[in-house]
This record gives sequence, structure tokens and C-alpha cells, in this order.
Amino acid sequence: MARRDYLNRVIEAYKERGAQARRSRRVGAPWLSILGGRMSEELLKRAIDKWGKRSQIDMMIEECAELIIALHKCTKRVFDPADTSARINDVCEELADVQLMLNQMRLLFGPKDIDDWYVVKTERLRNLLDGKPF
Repeated sequence: MARRDYLNRVIEAYKERGAQARRSRRVGAPWLSILGGRMSEELLKRAIDKWGKRSQIDMMIEECAELIIALHKCTKRVFDPADTSARINDVCEELADVQLMLNQMRLLFGPKDIDDWYVVKTERLRNLLDGKPF
């Protein structure tokens, strides 16, 4: 069996398990609680409407790049506690920016599909940690 066929079968199996889990336990992605209800979703939609889909995708890329840089700076050896604190603060700020953009991407690309993949990836992580094949 070709590797691609095998991977497609594994993904489909995980997606089905995820759908079953959501139906039985109401599993949801954690970022739903970050949205804070309809008002925040309205705010995200306003941003998409104002600047456009392409612009917001570009902004997502930019925010991810800034987070990468902030994380990279955190891994460097630093002996000044004040500098370490500033670096951690930068990471937290960039994480908030990325989370905001992730919420917009969720609206752009489809919450249901993202939830399905979230369940698949979570199940895969659980299996890896438990030493089970995925």
C-alpha cells in the first residue's frame, strides 16, 4: 500500500473518532473559550471585513514570524534577569497576537474542519505519548 493511501486512511479514521468523541462528550477546541462569545466573533469578522481575507492571512504570517523571533531570543543564554523577563513578556505579547489571528483564520477556513483536525491531532499526540501506533 502506498504511504499516501495509508496516511489518508489513518486521517479518515482519526476524523471519524474525533466526530464520535465530539458527539458523545461535546469536545471542543480550547480557543473557543478565548473568543468570549458572539461579541468577540463579531469583532473578528469586522477585522476581516475591513482589511480583507488576503491581508489578514498576510498578517497571520507576519505575527507567526514575530513569535518565532521572540521564542528564538528566549532560548539564548541571558544572565540578566530583567532581560529574561522582557523576553518572556515579548513571547506572551506575540502569543496573544498569534491567538487573535488564529481566531480570524478559524472564521476564514471553517471552524468545523479545524475542530475535526484538532481532535485528530490531539488523538495522535495522546497515542504518541502512550506509545501506541498512530
